[in-house]
Order: sequence, then C-alpha cells, then structure tokens
Amino acid sequence: MPHLGLIFLGTCSVVAIYWVWRVLIWAWWTPKKLERCLRQQGLKGTPPKFLYGDLKELVRLERQARAKPMNLSHNIVQRVIPFIHQSVEKYGPLSFIWFGVTPRVFVLDPELIRDVLSNKFGHFSKLKSTNPLTRLLVQGLVSCEGEKWAKHRRIINPAFHLEKLKMMVPAIYASCSELVERWEKLVSDGSCELDVWPDLQNLTGDVISRTAFGSNYKQGQRIFQLQTELAELVVQASLSLYLPGFRFLPSKRNKRIVEIDGEIKGLLRDMIHKREKAMGIGEAPQDDLLGLLLESNMKETQGKEDFKSLGMTIDEVIEECKLFYFAGQETTSTLLVWTMVVLSIHPEWQARAREEVLQVFGKNKPDIDGINQLKIVTMIFYEVLRLYSPVAMLARYTYKEMKLGDVTLPPGVQIALPMLLLHHDREIWGEDVEEFKPERFSGGIAKATKNQVVFFPFGWGPRICIGQNFAIIEAKMALATILQLLEWMWWKPMKVQRYLEKQGIKGHPYNLLYGNLKELIHVTKEALSKPIKVSDSILPRALPFDHQIAQQHGKLFVIWLGVTARVNIMDPVLIRDIFLNKFGHFAKVKANPLINLLADGVFSHNDEKWVKHRRIINPAFHQEKLKMMVPAFLTCCNELMNRWEKLVSDGSCELDVCPEFHNLTGDVISRAAFGSSYKEARRLFELQTEQAEHVLQVIQSIYFPGYWYLPTKRNMRMKEINREVCSILRDMIKKREKGMKDGEAPTDDLLGLLLESNFKEVEEHGKAKNVGITIDEIIEECKLFYFAGHETTSSMLMWTMVVLSTHPEWQARAREEVRRVFKRREPDFDDLNHLKVVTMILYEVLRLYPPVPVHMRYNYKEMRLGNISLPPGIQIGIPALLVHYDPELWGKTSKNSIPSDFQKESQKPRRIESHTSRSVGALEYASGKHLQ
Repeated sequence: MPHLGLIFLGTCSVVAIYWVWRVLIWAWWTPKKLERCLRQQGLKGTPPKFLYGDLKELVRLERQARAKPMNLSHNIVQRVIPFIHQSVEKYGPLSFIWFGVTPRVFVLDPELIRDVLSNKFGHFSKLKSTNPLTRLLVQGLVSCEGEKWAKHRRIINPAFHLEKLKMMVPAIYASCSELVERWEKLVSDGSCELDVWPDLQNLTGDVISRTAFGSNYKQGQRIFQLQTELAELVVQASLSLYLPGFRFLPSKRNKRIVEIDGEIKGLLRDMIHKREKAMGIGEAPQDDLLGLLLESNMKETQGKEDFKSLGMTIDEVIEECKLFYFAGQETTSTLLVWTMVVLSIHPEWQARAREEVLQVFGKNKPDIDGINQLKIVTMIFYEVLRLYSPVAMLARYTYKEMKLGDVTLPPGVQIALPMLLLHHDREIWGEDVEEFKPERFSGGIAKATKNQVVFFPFGWGPRICIGQNFAIIEAKMALATILQLLEWMWWKPMKVQRYLEKQGIKGHPYNLLYGNLKELIHVTKEALSKPIKVSDSILPRALPFDHQIAQQHGKLFVIWLGVTARVNIMDPVLIRDIFLNKFGHFAKVKANPLINLLADGVFSHNDEKWVKHRRIINPAFHQEKLKMMVPAFLTCCNELMNRWEKLVSDGSCELDVCPEFHNLTGDVISRAAFGSSYKEARRLFELQTEQAEHVLQVIQSIYFPGYWYLPTKRNMRMKEINREVCSILRDMIKKREKGMKDGEAPTDDLLGLLLESNFKEVEEHGKAKNVGITIDEIIEECKLFYFAGHETTSSMLMWTMVVLSTHPEWQARAREEVRRVFKRREPDFDDLNHLKVVTMILYEVLRLYPPVPVHMRYNYKEMRLGNISLPPGIQIGIPALLVHYDPELWGKTSKNSIPSDFQKESQKPRRIESHTSRSVGALEYASGKHLQ
C-alpha cells in the first residue's frame, strides 16, 4: 500500500511538471522565440510580459484617454486606440505589441494590406477569439473560411441584391418615421437636449427587426434587446485574459451569456421552423431577409443528392441571423451618430445635404430611386466612415510560415490592420487628413484613395461586408427623413423670418416647432380669466395676442402658428386684392384634417371646384327662394317668444340669452335646411355642437402629420360623430332624391333647393365629366349650413341684445321702427327692407363683434402685395376685429356703438362683411319679433 501511494504521488508530480512545462512553453518560451524571430528581421516592439503581454497597459491607456474631456476635433486616434497609436509612433509602421502571449504585428503599407486581405498565399486565416464565450455573439459568414465561406456567401448574396433591398425600403421608412415622430414629441414643449446615440441604436435595431423578420417584428425586437445585452457582456469578457476552461465556471457573467445565447437560438429556431413550414404550403412572405435567405438556401439544395453539404444547416442559418443584427445594427448606428455630430459642427455641409434631399424628394417620402441620386449625402457618409470607422482594426492569423514583403512571419502571429490609423494617415490623405472634407470623395472612392487599399467603410474587409449596400440605404433613408424634419421645423421658418424682417415685417420670434402658439394660448387664457365690463373694448380679450403685437409692430406684423408664418394685413386696399385674389396666388388655408370633420364645403374649395359648388348652391340662397323659408323662420321665433313669455308670466326674471339664441339658430337651420325632416335634423344640430367643442380644443394645439390616425379618445369621438352625421345626412338625401323622382318631396328647404339645382346642373351637361356634386360633397355642404349659419347668427343675435340693453336710446328707435313698419302684424319678408334702423344696428354689431375675428388665406407662390414681397408657404391673416376697430378707418369713436355711421350709403366706411342675406334676414326677424 505505501508503494501505491508513492507511485500515485510520483505520477501526479510528473503530470504537474508536464503541465507546468507546457504552460511555461506557451506563456514564456514561445513568446520569447517569436520575439527573437521578429526582432532579427528588424521589427521593433514592446518586450513580452508574462501571461498578460500588453493587455493591462492597453486597457489602462484606453480608460485614461476616455476619462479626459475631448476637444471638438476629428483627431480621435489618440482617444480610441491610444496604445496602438503610441506603439506605432514609437516603433514605426511595421512593429508589434503583445496581445497576451501572442505577438500582434501592425501593417500599414497599402501593398502589404492588399496581399493580406486577398490572402493570395492562402496562409492567413480569420482571427479566432481565444475566449469561446465571445464567439457566442457573432459567427456566421464573418468567421467562415475557404469553401464554407464561398458556400455561405453564395447563398446569402441574393438576399442583398439591389432588387431585393428595394422591397425593404417601406420597412426602413416606417422605422425612420417613428424616430422622427418621437423627436417631434420631445420638442413639443420647446427646444431640448437630446442624446441621439441610444435613439439611433434603437432605430437600426428596429430596422433590422422589420427587414429581417417582417411579420415577426415583435420577436425580432426581443432578439435585438438580447443581442445588445450580450454585446455588453462580450466586451467585458474580451478585455480580460481568458484561461482555458474558465467558460465552464458558473460565474454570474458566464451563466448570463449562456442563458442569452440559448434564448436567442430558441427564438430564431422557432421562427425558422414556422417560416419553412409556411413556405412549404406557399403562404410565407419572402420580402424579408429571413424569407430570402431560406428561399436561396432551398434553391441551393433542391434536386441535388448531396444536399446536406451543399446548403446551410438550421444552426448556420441561426448564426447568419445573429450576424445580421450585430453587424447591421452597430455599424449603421455608429455611422449615423457621427454623421449627426459632424453635420452639427459643419452647418455648411448640413445645408448642402438638406438642399439635395429637398431637391430630390421635396416633401415626398424617400424612395430607393431618389436615394441613389443623393451624391452629396454619399460623399458625407464616406468622409464620416473615414474619420470615424465603425471598426478600428482588422486582424488575421498566420498558421504557417509565410513571407509578407521583406518579412518572414512564423506561424502563430497575428496580423493587425489598424484601419483608423490608415484613415488618418497624412501620407495617404494629405495634410488636411484631420479635416472634414467630403469633397475628397467627389470622384469616387478609387480616385480619393489613388486606387490603394486604404479605405474600409465597413468592418471585416471588402470581401466580407456583404450588407454594406443595405447599411448605406438605411443610413440615407434615416438622414433624409431627419433633414426633412429639420427643414420643416427649423430651417425653413428661420429663413422665412429673416426674409420678412428685411422688409420690416416683425413680430415675436419663431420658437422651435410651436412658433408663438404657446404664448398665444397663454395670453388668451389670461385675458379670458379676467372680468370684463360692458363698456370695455373686446380687443384685448377676443384677440389679445394679435392686439398686443399690432400695438408693438404696427398694422403689418407676423405671428408664428407652429412652423407657419401668418402675415397679418390691415390695409383695406390690400385686403380687397386678397379677397378678390386678382393675382391668383391665394388659396384657402387647408386645416387640420380633424377640423375638416366639422365642415368642409364650399368655404374650403378653390378655383374650378369653388366655382362649380358656388354655381350649384347659389340658387338655394336666391331672394325668391329665401321667401319660401319665411314660415320656418317665423315658427322658430314664435316658439322662442312663447318660451320667454312663460318665463316672465310670474314677474321679471334674469335670462341668459346665449344658449337661447344658440338653440334658436340651430332650430332655424334644422327647419330651413331640412323641412319635414326637422326631428332628424335636431340630432344633427346636437352632434355638430359637440363636434365644434372638440374642434375648439384641436385648434389650440399643433398638428403633427399623421396625428389624426392615432386612436386617441378625442380623435375616435370626432370620427364617431362624423360617421353618425354623415349617415343621417346620407339617409335624408337618398329619401329626398327618391321623393323628388316620385314628385312628392318639397323643394322649399335648403336641402331640396340644393338637390334640385344639382339635378339641373347634371341634366344640362349630360354625361360630361366632373359635372354636379356627389352625395359626399352634398353632405359636406349640409354640414357647413349648420356650422356657418348657426354659429355666426347666434353670436350676432346675442351681441345685438347686449348692445341694445346698454344703449336704450337705440333700442327705443328700433322698437319704434318695428311698430311703425309691422304695426301688430307678424313680420314678413317684404317689410324687412323697410327696417333701416334695425339694419344699421345689425351692421354696427357685426363691426364691433364680428363672428369671425380673423380671415385667412394661403400663399402658394411667391408674389408681391403692395410694397411687400411674400414667399410661398405662408398664411395671410386679415384680422377683421382689428380692422373694425381701426380709428384711422372709423374715427376716434370706433369703440363706441354708433349705428348712424351706416346711415348714408355714400358715406359707408370700408368694412369686412361676414354674413349672408339669409343670416341678416333671420336676425331681423328675431330682432323685430322681440322688439314687438
């Protein structure tokens, strides 16, 4: 037994001595031998340090460099690879350092770089990570060699063909649009400081998720999150020395790396199996990378006996999918973030890129054909990739002795190609190497590099970066979308502001995205919160912001409604020119689509469409037709008076006339517009009233393109109201059309008159195109009857009661006239023309309290108006309320109620009228009945 113990002890000692000897050979003897071989050939470098080599110094210098603040310059070499830069500076362009126990020889000669990357001697292999845990992040094509590389490249190539990439453009644009919308929300409260790096990382991950997995986009997002976490853990692992067998230790990091790898492979395996099954029955889409890859792999093996060795296995497909994420996401996000940085440093290039994007796309969605025309953007990207390479270094490994130039390299040596040093080499790029000069690429890459292999726009070399076209398309799409946003919300408004200021048109300065909207809303809320006396002017209350700016800057001033300038004009001669549109350059303002749900009839149309609608609608408002509606007017007014008589039957009472007149005018519209369908029309009145309240909220906030598609509570309710309104009106119109054909339907209401006029229009022109108006257009005109006729008339009636109560002398004159004209008879249409005093009162009320305080037009071409030149794309505001209170036009008593100003036709002041004969007639009926 003692002898067995000695034998066992001796055996263990021998084994221990053997492994110690192996470790010494690996960690000391071999490095020293390699060092002597390299130094004997004239190569210089650091001496080998036991086990760690230069790793500790390399990590220390990198941490030290990044701990210091960085100057705003493009010289980033000393910060990104300080140890390598220091070594090359000290030992020359052909030198070496020690990466653990392995020497790493730097090669910066373009000819030698060509030999290494082309691998024409066949003795260079791709560098395998010494830490097996890091290989869990990326394998695939990037790690394949020889025939396996050729096979994978051949199968993957079709997925990245330009025609296939075109199919992915909508998915890329969807991701870019979501990013831009997110940024718009961030600046909705004004300017903000934004860290674009995480946003651009998420963008490129989002693009990969959509383009790689299509309908499985959500699962793709989960893979992106896992890959991002795995990359962070792998970076930590790569910065520490790996000891053989360490990956099997159950450390927290090791366990998490293995857990993530297992979850990623599980997700991808399930997706691949489902896609293969769907492809087998012809149901799977093939416009994403996964579908294209599986299709190409199937074609590679189809009908061949040795299909197992020809195609890729499921595990290999999984590794290629993982590579899509890591390579596509990291390189593109790095390119984009540095592009944002350099364009902010060099605004002249930002301006050139923006001009090119706008010239190619305008306001349209970027597409693949336009992207290929972006020459300046391409030059900018190439220069960014030169200055800020996504991968700082390429590496190869010698597994046989070989000659590289004049140097013979033994096996077991790493060859390092420090791309960042090459991209910042003065001998290659010139003395301006540290300057941002995209024009160096104006003649293409070959001319810029003098046909040398010194430019690596993406990592892992020119033969491997199969996805570089995909990355460039993605980056161009993102930049084009961002530049379109910047143009819309900053550059264009600032350019317009400078243009107007040069002509003396001033106002409050433009603020990012919101313009003056927030200040306008704040001033308005503040004005409305204060009590007002009957004798007070309504200018500081009804148009406080406009009034305030007009006092500061005169009768020609600008207000920013979001990103749009509204130039306000108070000169009567210019106002006439605008309304007559004699220059043909003014259009009606296109509002937020949600606002159009309230009313979108003739008042919003332009040119031929306006002429056609006006021609068809006009007969319904002819004086003879209006006479037929008198009974409806009279019935509504009588019902109002009966209701008031009951209220005062027991004595006097205090009455809020606003809701009363609101109901009266709604009642008049319901009867006059729809006659026998009065009850149904009352429901329309209720719905349109609620819709108007929602619209009031909408106009107080800025509208983002596409916002009305969002399922917000307000959006959904407004669309629900619109559907119900349109449904009621459609049923009423169809019933009326059927009745008219049968000769039963009355045509003494607005709906009947409108349908009759439309029928005659169609009948006169036969089968000609674009004749008459459609049912949908008739519905919009009916909605407009409600909104325009109801709101304006109720407002005027209410203010008429107010001014008559504050001016009893005019109330007495009006009452005397009504009694004299009508005596005890009920008001009728023919006697209305004799109410001169009442007409003067109504006109003065319209002057003092116009239902529409500001009229707007849109200038779609550059034009001259008076002495000013207006650029296209701005609004022209006519502040009727300010014009009505202008003492230069109306005299010093412009704020007082003096209807006698309207007494003589020859002395009528210039005014903005905002009513129709129908609304004035209704007012006169109501006023006359009340005064009786």
